[in-house]
Amino acid sequence: MKVGLSFHHRSGQNQAQAGFIPHRSGAGFTLVELMISIAIFGFITGIMVWNFSNVRQADTLRKSAERLAADLQLVQNMAMTGRTIENGVPIGGYGVHFNRTTNNTIYYLFADRESFDNLTQTCPGSPPIRNERYDFQIIAPAGCPGSHCTCDGTNDDLEVPDSPVALPEAVVIDSITVSSAAQSIVDIAFQPPKPIPYVGFGEITQDSQIGRTVQIILKHTNTNKCRRVTVVGASGQISVASLPCPS
Repeated sequence: MKVGLSFHHRSGQNQAQAGFIPHRSGAGFTLVELMISIAIFGFITGIMVWNFSNVRQADTLRKSAERLAADLQLVQNMAMTGRTIENGVPIGGYGVHFNRTTNNTIYYLFADRESFDNLTQTCPGSPPIRNERYDFQIIAPAGCPGSHCTCDGTNDDLEVPDSPVALPEAVVIDSITVSSAAQSIVDIAFQPPKPIPYVGFGEITQDSQIGRTVQIILKHTNTNKCRRVTVVGASGQISVASLPCPS
């Protein structure tokens, strides 16, 4: 009697049990696909960073213009309410001083206290006057000819606390116009009972003028974007607007 042995070929099962069948999946990346993905991600990230930088710089300029407008409104309100400084109310009110010639990144808040005008008066014994100009610690020449001075040879204006105000990095005072005429040195002062501006410009010996409209242009040098702060001469209204930078 022959005994026949039959063997069933189950190679797939045997190989699977032995761990010889490799796992195949279509979810992998080739090197080229990975490099393309990295490039796309880097491009999108760069655009986002660039946009964020532009938005941040635009916001810095906007806040700078709004801060300047708020400071102008501050001195206007201080003058209208008779705010005291060093136990007294300044006879010339309060104001803001700009000097682009020496520094176009700061401005000063000041109280216009006693001054003496030696164009018509002499020290000592002359009554104090207001000149609506920022002449803090300006030394007058001997005898004070043609200059505003106190009897000790220096003017008596005061800087308001938190003055001077420094503009953020890359923000500058690009231009100042008084009734459409460009100026580098400008004082804007307010006195009761009306909130209209007294505007002085040029040399300190020149008299201030009432009711002149002033426009201050702030510029962000990295973006060449500008904002304009306007003080209307007839009403004292203060406003902020975005505009193309003057060429």
